[in-house]
Amino acid sequence: MKKNILHLSAICISFALLVISCKKEIAPINAEDVLTETANAGHANSESCRLVKYEGLDDGYMRKMHYNNKGLVDQWTEFHPWYDLDEKFTFAYDNNKHITTVKEIDHGTLKWTIVPKYHGDRIVYEIWYVGDTHIIDDTTVNTYNRMGQIVKRESLAYDVYATFQYDLIGNQTIGNFYDLDGTLEQSEIFKYKKLVKEPITTVSGLPYGIPYINFVFSPLHFTYYKASYRDENGIMVPFFELDPASQLIAGPQGYAVAHNTFDLVSQLGNRQRWSYDNCNCSFDDDALAPGPPTQHASKGAKPNSQPLHLSFKEMRQKIDAVRMIRLQKSNK
Repeated sequence: MKKNILHLSAICISFALLVISCKKEIAPINAEDVLTETANAGHANSESCRLVKYEGLDDGYMRKMHYNNKGLVDQWTEFHPWYDLDEKFTFAYDNNKHITTVKEIDHGTLKWTIVPKYHGDRIVYEIWYVGDTHIIDDTTVNTYNRMGQIVKRESLAYDVYATFQYDLIGNQTIGNFYDLDGTLEQSEIFKYKKLVKEPITTVSGLPYGIPYINFVFSPLHFTYYKASYRDENGIMVPFFELDPASQLIAGPQGYAVAHNTFDLVSQLGNRQRWSYDNCNCSFDDDALAPGPPTQHASKGAKPNSQPLHLSFKEMRQKIDAVRMIRLQKSNK
């Protein structure tokens, strides 16, 4: 996922003015703007876009953000009926705007209490407690490069770790997930062909997706994404591949407001939308429809254009389940 910054500087954003109407004037952005705002990520001001909702119009996914009176995210909810996802995360802060606790509530039950530990302004490790107890379920450790980017997240309890690579302006290009023995179990590839900024970077207070093994924030929103996993035959197979021709639209301040995705693996489409405080846009969603995903959904197919975000424990369980099938096959 290494790209030349001069190449990125030459990319222009085109706006579908017949399809999208925005409440504020849309100004072009360039690579220098992205570099400047990357340094200030997580510190949005009252004039900045602030993400409040992300939804998939065809797959039923919904993510909502709520902020405290200091402008820091204090609640994050995720809902996806097809995948039985109903989670809420709450965030508490100290006077330095450092996160002191994250509570994950799954279907109304407190699942984990996560306590990040800082060195300066960086979270160097997290202690995961079961529910509201003092029983430690896991300790996760972060490793940073000289640029302050996370290059490795490791679970000490579940023997799983993830590594990350970035391009010259800080976009994640590769995410690999390994078992402790070094076996690659899942991989993600991201590419960026447009200067359309990533909505999650407007969420003030959150340096990365703490509850997940694989959720680091990039300054741009990807235009290509491929995820593969090692199957029961021991072969890396793709389970999602975003068509790079999928329509991605920027709104005020250059942040993504719509992405009409199409998965080359399942041949299903999904219309994604982001809503903000301070800089919303309105859409003619029918004009932006990517195809017939609703018809496919009625037959039981499930379009999925989200990068698969998992906790370390969930990744461990996924690896073990596939390995069990592999073992059963080998014993036949």
